[in-house]
Amino acid sequence: MFTNYLKITLRNLRHNKIYSFINIAGLAIGLACFILISNFVKNELSYDNFHEKAGRIYRAIGIHNRPGLGTVHNAVTPGPLAPALKSDFPQIASAVRIRPLFTVFCQFGEKGFYESDGAITDPAIFDIFTIPLKNGDPQTALNNPYSLVLNEDLAHKYFGDENPLGKTMSVHNNAGVDNYTITGVMKNYPENSHLKFSMLTSFVTFAERDPWLRSWNNNSLATYVLLQEGVAKAELEKHFSAFLTKHIPEGSENKMELYLQPLQDIHLRSGHLLYQTYSHNQGNLNTIYMFSAIALLVILIACINFMNLATARSMKRAREVGIRKVVGSNRRQLVYQFIGESVIISFLALALAVVLVQLAYPFFKTTFENRIIFKNANVLNAAASAGQRGASGSNGIMFVAGTNREVRLMMRHSYVDFDFIDTMQMQIVQGRNFPHDFAADTLTSVIINETAARELSWDDALGKQFESGGDSPNYTVIGVVKDYHFFSLHDKIEPLIMRVIPSQYSHLLLKIRPQEIASTLAFIEETWNKLIPGRPFEYGFLDDYFARLYRTDEITGKLFSAFAGLAILIACLGLFGLASFTAEQKTKEIGIRKVLGASVAGIVLLLSKEFTKWVVFASLIAFPVAYLMMQEWLADFVYRTAIQFGTFILAAILVVVIALFTVSFQAIKAALANPVKALRYE
Repeated sequence: MFTNYLKITLRNLRHNKIYSFINIAGLAIGLACFILISNFVKNELSYDNFHEKAGRIYRAIGIHNRPGLGTVHNAVTPGPLAPALKSDFPQIASAVRIRPLFTVFCQFGEKGFYESDGAITDPAIFDIFTIPLKNGDPQTALNNPYSLVLNEDLAHKYFGDENPLGKTMSVHNNAGVDNYTITGVMKNYPENSHLKFSMLTSFVTFAERDPWLRSWNNNSLATYVLLQEGVAKAELEKHFSAFLTKHIPEGSENKMELYLQPLQDIHLRSGHLLYQTYSHNQGNLNTIYMFSAIALLVILIACINFMNLATARSMKRAREVGIRKVVGSNRRQLVYQFIGESVIISFLALALAVVLVQLAYPFFKTTFENRIIFKNANVLNAAASAGQRGASGSNGIMFVAGTNREVRLMMRHSYVDFDFIDTMQMQIVQGRNFPHDFAADTLTSVIINETAARELSWDDALGKQFESGGDSPNYTVIGVVKDYHFFSLHDKIEPLIMRVIPSQYSHLLLKIRPQEIASTLAFIEETWNKLIPGRPFEYGFLDDYFARLYRTDEITGKLFSAFAGLAILIACLGLFGLASFTAEQKTKEIGIRKVLGASVAGIVLLLSKEFTKWVVFASLIAFPVAYLMMQEWLADFVYRTAIQFGTFILAAILVVVIALFTVSFQAIKAALANPVKALRYE
């Protein structure tokens, strides 16, 4: 019996090629979209779940009232917080501090490379997070100063197949050169985590020489705690106010509130945070909702098309049903026949969907110590700074001199050289730039941005001063630079203070001509190797850096466009199929109308208007939904464009044109048919 049903199904599919193609292709594309989006959503929801104790791990979040910024939530905390939490609360099983070790130069023998994914941390990191060691003891690996744990890739990169335990590696940073002992090799840390590091060094190494890491007045690292089993975070949070009052000195500028953020919330639910120490591949819960809705919508459209075409085709198969009943088929057999056909078509569509997923998957899988003044006609300018964007990763409160510390402002620090503003083509709106021939500028002069001047209500900022702390002279404002985005458009432009401090430089910025880029880069590399032998020449383009700032938005846009296009394609396949069957059902009506004098245009309009009416009706429903979704997405940007009404008008026109184009092919074909053929049996 099954063999008979299968033969009939395959025969029907072969005899109705257009119907078969539309049904199978539409369902396959819908399933492929659903599978791809489901994998994307599953991956986003998997972040940090691989930790064995994930459900008990929390990140400390501080609420601060910052001058110029208002009330802000930050995932950066003081150095003493972790040990104090562990000491004061028996409900906390362990606590750890993690701070990025910004780009350093590592060297072992002849091999030397820049590494940017290091971290400073406590030994407790191995108690809290699941970080298996391939070599070494997690209980002792980070206990001593100048201990270093590498991941498998770095261990192989520097030491090949040798066991690196006990070997010494030189690490160069702004503070000088230190020798570290390799005490462990960890397995490569997974990508689906908000944390990102390829090597770990002991916190005690830096705490001994950097007193600010031991101060309650400095927020510069992330704090994580592991709660005892059965402990609710609310049980601790109600005691945090008294805890902070106990530990933060009276009159401290770092007064704050504190709460705990679950580890598994960090990836998707951190949009409210102004600063984060770690936010690798930061996701957004709204994006998950949006793509989940798209997945359901696409599969729903595909299923509705499948049902519509089956219903439309049922009229044509009425004669077949009648004959089968006459020769003895019962109701159950007919039901099994039609359900069997649907199941077979669905399996064929699923097989095709798997092929489409494999084809599409690669697309969806695809996020200095010396000055060098380069003499080459293609090198237009050169400058040094503490970062590619001209702003370092640190900020702090600056006090206006002469105000008894009552006037203050949280400011982002920018360490640049004399040529930075000219190289980056920034505009000085007040005052002057740092001049080469005025050495005092390296000590006491600063330039601020417009936002800083505005927050301090300085119409004329020139000559105003900030306290420098201690017995050092105050900092004097010599210029105001026009606001620029040193972070992405998601973030508000912060008050900025620029200073000339050569010891803080970590990047060399070169402005070159767009012609002969390859030869210019070769010249720069040659010069670099002459002046800084033993240091590898690594470079990147600033436009690529800024593109990475919007990597998530760009990927979201591409995915949204792709799935929206596929949804339209599925809908068009459905329209095409229904138009075909409508034209077939109205064959005799069209013949009679033509005999009675109806024009081709009139018949095309007759067949098209029903579909057009429903397309327009659907657009009226879709536009408010689209408007709300666009508003929600744009809300993530501090600086954003306005939604133009003309966009919806254009979309409506395009939708109608696409629908008419899809339907008109069959409509014109039916209208041009010879009416004699339609009426010859009447």
